[in-house]
Amino acid sequence: MDIDLRSVEAFVEVVRLGSFTAAARELLLTQPTISARVANLEQTIGARLLERDRGGVVPTSAGNALLPHAHSLLRTRATAEQAMVDHLENTSLSLAIGASSVPGTYLLPKHLVAVRQRFPDLRTQLTVSDSDSTLELLRRREIELGLVGRRVRDRDFRASNVGSDEIALVCSPTVAGRLLGKKPPRGRRLRLDAASMTSLPFVLREGGSATRSIAIEELRRIGIGADDLDIVLELGSSEGIIQAVLAGLGATFVTSLALPDHLAANRLVRIDIDGLELVRPLTLVHRRGGSLSAPARELVRVITSRG
Repeated sequence: MDIDLRSVEAFVEVVRLGSFTAAARELLLTQPTISARVANLEQTIGARLLERDRGGVVPTSAGNALLPHAHSLLRTRATAEQAMVDHLENTSLSLAIGASSVPGTYLLPKHLVAVRQRFPDLRTQLTVSDSDSTLELLRRREIELGLVGRRVRDRDFRASNVGSDEIALVCSPTVAGRLLGKKPPRGRRLRLDAASMTSLPFVLREGGSATRSIAIEELRRIGIGADDLDIVLELGSSEGIIQAVLAGLGATFVTSLALPDHLAANRLVRIDIDGLELVRPLTLVHRRGGSLSAPARELVRVITSRG
């Protein structure tokens, strides 16, 4: 017998719902189409499968004999379809993602470990740059996902807040000593007024950096413009910035995620400025309208569940 699975599906739905019309509505088909499919199955089987009684449409004895096998056929079809989906999703697995410096350096690596537990053969390409460059890569479809350290308002992207990052102002003990005129107390945070900012040499990230733009915006809020700062060096990475500050070139704004070991070892001093609070959102971004690969969906799940 050449049994058509669409006809089997129609037969099962009519029996389940007791109505050709209800089955058509369930399967998003017309009632004549359902009737034709059941008739086709009856012709293939060589027996009448359905009849009407006071309660609606019910299976005949032949229909009752066929029904468990019809269910088995449909379950097998669903299993086969899922097996193919899993196969295609796991074939030549690769994931291209981008991130700004902070999440790319301090957050994404641990999330990718979790993703590889689900996809052991995954090949990942992670491009770490500034926020502007990450969004441009996403716009050019060179990456599937982006994780940046600022809010994103763009009709081309779907953006989700997945956490926050505190930005700290730090300098070396040597620079702090010059500022205070004496050696700073070990392990102590300095508190200064806003006017002291103009006495500090600064090492800052490049122009497209979210860390820099958020810091400059917050300084402007308390009355200090970018032109008021003594910027002695600009660099393109958080780690490069930290090394320059450790060498004594100046102060910088940097994620607090990079600081625990340096502060504990007294290699850096944290400076609190009156009225200055620097907390920025971490935003997960992908293009609207497109479907994400299985690894990308898993990374989204991991990030949103862990922050």
